[in-house]
Amino acid sequence: MGRQLTGENGISVSTGKVYSFPSHSHSYFELVLYHPFQGNILVNDTPLSANRPFAVLMTPADIHAIALEGKDADFIKIAFLPELLGNYLTNRLSGRPFYAAAEDTTLQALFEKMTEHRPYEELHLLLRGLLLCLLDVAEPLSTPPATQGSRMISRAIGIIHEEAHTNLTLTALAKRLSVSYHHLSASFTEQLGISFSAYLADVRLRNAKALLQNGGLSVTEVCYECGYRNLSHFLRSFKRKYGKTPKMYQKSR
Repeated sequence: MGRQLTGENGISVSTGKVYSFPSHSHSYFELVLYHPFQGNILVNDTPLSANRPFAVLMTPADIHAIALEGKDADFIKIAFLPELLGNYLTNRLSGRPFYAAAEDTTLQALFEKMTEHRPYEELHLLLRGLLLCLLDVAEPLSTPPATQGSRMISRAIGIIHEEAHTNLTLTALAKRLSVSYHHLSASFTEQLGISFSAYLADVRLRNAKALLQNGGLSVTEVCYECGYRNLSHFLRSFKRKYGKTPKMYQKSR
């Protein structure tokens, strides 16, 4: 999980069900169409109501979270690398996240077209058209001034989501970010309200859940694919979080 989040050519399109997810960011742009659900999405501390269809475009630096309070809903997610934007779109975005009500049928139709199997060149053109359509009706979200600490945590979160399947440690992460172990640990807990180890475990377990839903891998294969090195520890952690063993969860899908 997380090794190729944006596809071979820098674009990845996926569909799924909304579920709660803690604060995180990515190393790529994320454009998502959400159908209404009970709860909200928090982007850089700005809450977005989910009581109607809406689309949100988040830049690699944006920290966001999902709080689901009732029945889930469908979403269409498009992840893409910054270099696909080109100068015009890059200048229009100005490094800010954008939000738009998506009751507009044209906008929804473009999202649906992105889910169809198409050649890369056509997918890239559709993405640019979708972004232009979105920017015509969207409003920019406020972006808090980036501090050195917030940039550091944003980078840390991106690395965790990209490399949760590896033997990633807080010591190694601190070294890559050129900060001390204790400073990174304290900053992580202060800004996200959760420790590094708990956040990493949560990402790994959510990745495991997704792999079990997709099928095709055994429980043992899922365990090691998600970064666990001990099967017993994985089984206990999964059951504690989801109330079922991985095998029980897999059979219930």
